[in-house]
Amino acid sequence: MANRLRHLDDSQDESNPFEAPDLPDDLDDDWNNRLHQPDDSDMWDYVERFSRFYWLTRFQRAVLGQIDSALFAGLCMYLDSRSQIASLYAPEPYRSHIASLLRDTGTMSRGQLLAHPLTLKLPGLPRNSREGEDFKAVLRERMEDFKVRRPMFNLLTVPVKMTFLVVPPEQGKDLDNIVLTALPIAHEVLRPHIEPHLLAPQPPGGTPEPWRVEALRRLRSLNANSVAAYQVIELARTPQDPPAGVLRLALGPVSHSSWWDQAADYVDKRIAAKDELSG
Repeated sequence: MANRLRHLDDSQDESNPFEAPDLPDDLDDDWNNRLHQPDDSDMWDYVERFSRFYWLTRFQRAVLGQIDSALFAGLCMYLDSRSQIASLYAPEPYRSHIASLLRDTGTMSRGQLLAHPLTLKLPGLPRNSREGEDFKAVLRERMEDFKVRRPMFNLLTVPVKMTFLVVPPEQGKDLDNIVLTALPIAHEVLRPHIEPHLLAPQPPGGTPEPWRVEALRRLRSLNANSVAAYQVIELARTPQDPPAGVLRLALGPVSHSSWWDQAADYVDKRIAAKDELSG
């Protein structure tokens, strides 16, 4: 329903989960040409570092938002095509033709989910204890490689949500085990921070603000490197899928509601807007 309604939606509502945020303008990086006195060099260094941190925060938030909206749209298209095939009552030969078109749409949207260029391609799921150890080693290797290839995420300056896209192996898989295995490795390698604003550069000299001191003290008793939310999305197997299944990891902006809840909220808002116009 959300997928069908979005084609009729011409609003620019920022809360629309299908709307991708715009990237910020390029960072003004011409600091070497700025003239300043030697005695204020520390302050200029702080201004430069803070500007970079602030720009990176906006950039990461926008990129993660674009990834999330693209995958959310792909999931809605995929489920819509499957539901339409299941409820198709057209007579032959129209039924076969329409079903073929819907399957093509489903294949395309499934590919959008599993082949997004900024998702991590993780190894197939382990089917026994021996494969389990290899799985952990390759997980770590792929995440470390991701940081090398995507230096924009070397330092995560925004809280993140992790979405695991799973095509289960032939024998099936407990999705909880995927999370229990992958999250600790992601925390160690990707190092998402629960309050990354506390990592922002501070001005030279002066006394730290009391709220900052208290926040840092509180973090020492917590696991500061942790995702703020996660979700696992299972996709149905096809005959073309490998025996070990498929696993992808996507980083996204923090939302304490799942894609399912976001779709339901979107449908509710569209129905309410239509009722308001009709009334």
